[in-house]
Amino acid sequence: MIKATTIRAFWGILAVSILSVTSPAGAKPDAAISQAAVGRPQENKTPDPLWVAERVPWIAGSKHFFVAPDGKEDNAGTKEAPWDLVSALNGRHDVPAGSVIWLRGGTYGKGGNTVFTIDLKGTQKQPIIVRQYPTEHATINGGIKGRGAWTWLWGFEIKNSDPNRKLTRKGKPRGVDVVARGLKCINLIIHDTSGATTQWKSIGDQGELHGCIFWGNGVYDPTFARGARRGGGTYAQNKDGTRYFTDVISFRNFASGLYAGSSGQAHANGFHVEGNVLFDNYEWGFLITSKKYPIERLKLISNFTYWKRGTKGGKGSVMCGYSDIPNRDVELRDNYFVLGPHSRSFLLKKFSSIVLTGNTVIGPGLLLDVTRGEEGKFEAADNRYFEGSATPFRYEKKDYDFAGWLSATSTDNTSKHVPSYPKGVRVFVRPNKYERGRGHIIVYNWDKKSSVQADVSSVLTKGAKYEIRDAQNYFGKPVCKGTFDGRPVKIPMNQTRIARPIGQCPHIEQYFRHTAPEFGVFVIITEPTAGDLADKAL
Repeated sequence: MIKATTIRAFWGILAVSILSVTSPAGAKPDAAISQAAVGRPQENKTPDPLWVAERVPWIAGSKHFFVAPDGKEDNAGTKEAPWDLVSALNGRHDVPAGSVIWLRGGTYGKGGNTVFTIDLKGTQKQPIIVRQYPTEHATINGGIKGRGAWTWLWGFEIKNSDPNRKLTRKGKPRGVDVVARGLKCINLIIHDTSGATTQWKSIGDQGELHGCIFWGNGVYDPTFARGARRGGGTYAQNKDGTRYFTDVISFRNFASGLYAGSSGQAHANGFHVEGNVLFDNYEWGFLITSKKYPIERLKLISNFTYWKRGTKGGKGSVMCGYSDIPNRDVELRDNYFVLGPHSRSFLLKKFSSIVLTGNTVIGPGLLLDVTRGEEGKFEAADNRYFEGSATPFRYEKKDYDFAGWLSATSTDNTSKHVPSYPKGVRVFVRPNKYERGRGHIIVYNWDKKSSVQADVSSVLTKGAKYEIRDAQNYFGKPVCKGTFDGRPVKIPMNQTRIARPIGQCPHIEQYFRHTAPEFGVFVIITEPTAGDLADKAL
């Protein structure tokens, strides 16, 4: 059962710390490089206006409606007489902007080609929120078509129980197929669909994924050559404005963890990609490309990847740029990338402006491949590179050792290269921006300790009852739970169980093993208090 987070956060008391990085007492820094070169961790950073609580000021006076698996269209939509999900979402009822629709616990849909269509009409200042009821577990067994305008989907599970993987997306729909302006996916758990989410260009500015967990998504599409693999964590397009992908955990998907752009007629502009964790995706981790149009305003900040040494398959971890058309600007800052052995593990292609600062890049082969676009700036500083081949840097199609890289690029002089994998333990803690008392913990346990310590004071307050769940086995038992006393919490790193994808998925079977003890991702969840549950609206 999913434990709901504190509902008081829903009334506008949101976590505002963007990133806090902690290391257990006595842990050695990565290969003895000083903390100053770590990438400038942002502890309790004051957020920009996107992240503040005032973005949801209407909630206290909003109308509340209720939906249940046994609800009926002609009911009143109250807690005692809930609606059915179909009529609640498709606009048959009067649901004014700023309303909240609560999903009571249980399963909605029968899997297969089941699709629930949203046609709700919120506004930018007063979106309609569809959210799982506190302390209950609501599951959509099928997919959602996101039409209407300004609707936020929040905190429930979407899956497809049909084990058949050899079919088109009509037979197994996407988790959330978004075509509406302003639709957001917040803290959703989406697995075993044909693709977790799609975000088409019609969404426009401010479309967002935040805090979601994706795994096991994809199909073998018989309409493609040789039943090609299709589907991954997300697929998105954008031309104008800014699109946000933040704090998503995406792993063991059929194709890429996060794919923005297109190999055809689509833009990949204005993507703000921050705090995401990608690993064990068959093709790419981050794939941000456009075959026809120059990419502009691309930012990758404080993201995380992992590739287990010795694992085969895949194409690479980070690819920005696709064809030979000149791209415009990309910024990569404070990322922690653990790469695989691929020849294109970390590729920046044809950008005229490149800013590369504070990143950690670790891998056994090529660490970085850069080709420049039209004449512009290339600024690199305070990066840390670990291991790599004898010539782990490629610039303008020529391979270099670190000294040669510095000479060829005339930048990156404040960075370091260590010819071995790191030592010690790195723990990153990221508070959820919508729910106080929820957050993600990312652990790189290079010493393979049986447990690590995590300072979660940026997420929890003293006295809060919490549990910590393994993202790779989210619906299993918590790895630990307790009452927070202000001290670092101890997280075991001996996990072995994972949530196996439904059906036969032969091309990703090699990933059906846990990444512990070297790497783990965890979700902190706070139990609601008696005061939260006593609210009259609930």
